[in-house]
Amino acid sequence: MVPALGGLITFMVYQRAVEQRGNGDWLPGIGQFIIGALITAAATFGCGLAALLRREQNRWLALLPFLTALGVLLYAGWNVLRNSMR
Repeated sequence: MVPALGGLITFMVYQRAVEQRGNGDWLPGIGQFIIGALITAAATFGCGLAALLRREQNRWLALLPFLTALGVLLYAGWNVLRNSMR
């Protein structure tokens, strides 16, 4: 439920940015899209971690969203760290 809600909010913010773009903007709203994706990944990571730590009956269902969100957050963190060291 959390990834679907996060995706919906990200989509709405992105569409709003596209509507307000000026002429010549190539990728309007890309910053908002990336921020929305990171917020969704953080929320999904938290929900998946909570389900795994609480030992839910069907905790294996939380494994894929948890690992995907962890990968997104690690990739984004690595890019920020790598770009700040240049």
